[in-house]
Amino acid sequence: MQGGCEVSSHLHENQWEWNVILDGHGRILLDGREVPFKPGDTFTTPPGVRHAVVADKEDVALLAVFVPGPK
Repeated sequence: MQGGCEVSSHLHENQWEWNVILDGHGRILLDGREVPFKPGDTFTTPPGVRHAVVADKEDVALLAVFVPGPK
């Protein structure tokens, strides 16, 4: 994602989301908490939890994997 951009707050009702930060810095907003990230960090978001991703000034490369969860 481009530096300075944001994936706005959203949730996945029936999927887990697992992310690996490959490059860049920013923060994840996870259920009201703000957590900074750097290359090598991972985070997992359970189904139904609101989250957003914000890139700092530099571009961010991340791998996002979605896994089916409870229905």
